[in-house]
Amino acid sequence: MQGRKLKIALVQSGRQRYAPEKNLSETVKRLQKLDAADIVCLPEVWLGGVVYTEKEMSRLLEDLASIAKEKRFVLLTGGLLEKRNGKVFDVCHVIDKEQGVPGEQIKLFPSAAVGERGFLDGGPELAVFHCDGVSLGILVCVDMMYPELARALALSGAEVIFNPANIPDDRNPLWHGLIRTRAAENTVFVAYVNNTGTTYLDGRPVTGRSMVASPSGDILAAAGEEAKIITLSLDFDLVEKQRRRWPYLQDVKDSDRDLMCAFPLKHIGISKRTEDPSS
Repeated sequence: MQGRKLKIALVQSGRQRYAPEKNLSETVKRLQKLDAADIVCLPEVWLGGVVYTEKEMSRLLEDLASIAKEKRFVLLTGGLLEKRNGKVFDVCHVIDKEQGVPGEQIKLFPSAAVGERGFLDGGPELAVFHCDGVSLGILVCVDMMYPELARALALSGAEVIFNPANIPDDRNPLWHGLIRTRAAENTVFVAYVNNTGTTYLDGRPVTGRSMVASPSGDILAAAGEEAKIITLSLDFDLVEKQRRRWPYLQDVKDSDRDLMCAFPLKHIGISKRTEDPSS
């Protein structure tokens, strides 16, 4: 299938750690200005360190869904902290312009290094989402450090992996290397979106520098420290072309060795793009 393209938008948010209402207001303004995007991805914890109840989260998602429906894009909420049955999870909801919230990706491995495991629980499974003939996966923040997870998504059909994150400035060189490596070793696009103008859990500055890597590991787009939206059209013919040249995934599939990741994974459909009736 040729000619498969998706226009993505990465919202590099300038956030304040303890001002969720202001962060929400600023992000809503950015989303309302977006035009002609297919998939929009927010960073992890862009609202700040606030934990929502299920009822509060439901209201927030309804508000965000109304914007997604009006602007006709799929919205990935990045990573919102939600309390469910006494446990707190870091959740990237997938908001469909037609179906509401058909699925989500919970952070699987909260960071041990900065103590997240003291207040966050990990999710149960991976998910692959299908939109407009393209399959995508989501790895929230530090889950990108686990190559088995990106490989499992790619082996299950993902052609682009979104990485909503909150990465301190001194770790951005490492993160850029990870993004490019995960893209090349799995021959997928990888889109990393970070916060900016804020601080990490331990006080280190978070300064943006979001980026997108191609299936060959090349940098397609990169941001500086400013709050901005990166927009980019991804051509999925490049995935097929690169996989013909680098058959890494096929080698794993064809191997009689136990190289497959056994992490639970499900498939979720999200709405196809529809033409604007006013155009």
